[in-house]
Amino acid sequence: MAIKPGPKPIAKSTGEVDKRRRDNKDTQGNNPDLKPSVLFSKKSATN
Repeated sequence: MAIKPGPKPIAKSTGEVDKRRRDNKDTQGNNPDLKPSVLFSKKSATN
């Protein structure tokens, strides 16, 4: 499943960004609170 671009949903219970989501860190407006995706980690390791 690909990472969807755009803002990540806010959790209703905590009011913070949904931590189950991942961020690819390449797109504008990325969120530093989210972990990078596994695919992004593999790309960084090969470069």
